[in-house]
Amino acid sequence: MPPAENSSSGQASGKRVGCFRAGTSGWSYPDWKDGFYPEGVAQRKFLDYYAERFAATELNASFYRLPSEKMVDGWLQRTPERFRFCVKLSRLITHSKRLIDCAEAVGVFVDRLAPLADRMGPVLAQLPDSVAFDADRVEAFLEAWRDRTEWTLAIEPRHPGWLESAARQLLGKHDAIMVRADSGGLWPCADVMADGDVYLRYHGREELYVSEYTPQKLGREARSIAGWLEEGRNVWAFFNNTDAGHAWRDAEKLNEFVARRMPEAVPSF
Repeated sequence: MPPAENSSSGQASGKRVGCFRAGTSGWSYPDWKDGFYPEGVAQRKFLDYYAERFAATELNASFYRLPSEKMVDGWLQRTPERFRFCVKLSRLITHSKRLIDCAEAVGVFVDRLAPLADRMGPVLAQLPDSVAFDADRVEAFLEAWRDRTEWTLAIEPRHPGWLESAARQLLGKHDAIMVRADSGGLWPCADVMADGDVYLRYHGREELYVSEYTPQKLGREARSIAGWLEEGRNVWAFFNNTDAGHAWRDAEKLNEFVARRMPEAVPSF
């Protein structure tokens, strides 16, 4: 994965700080019109406008089907160089094959998304809750991944077995990271790993995909994020509470809170 833009802190220590990017899980939501998207912005221009407000997005389309070459090129052309895509790994790999014997599928996925290489954030592997941690299975999958690409893999497990220390150690061995996902307790919430990028997902606390986050909660998140940034770690934060339009508002609030604490860590627009 290419390094995210960041600057030296400018503080006396001269210590490098990480880069913070917040956004939403996708951008193509017609019900965001007249709220997020101004009147007159056609749906085909949603990504162009989104990229003026945020520095990254989770790309959901790749989970359901392999995007065409034309589609991938379109995403690239419609966004500025500072913009990053956190592409969701194909459900063929995560849900159908369940991480088993998927080297060929990994190769097809990586080859198709290769034009985005310089704009690639961590690739999100969202697992079903029926996929428990199995060291042999996971190691074989991570080796197949590393054989094809250096892109960082961010794994979001939904089975409690992934909370074992052995899972974290195995991911760290292969330079993969564990997603910390807030779902109001519906799925396990893994702790942030000790090293590497930090990947945060917010699904909605009281009602999945709907509930908004309070300023108090976002303020606490901003404090934690500032600590990771001070360690030189890049932090990615995405809101998936998209059903009622809260996602973009919460992402903007969190971006603002982090920028107040560490303006040098937030990409300029």
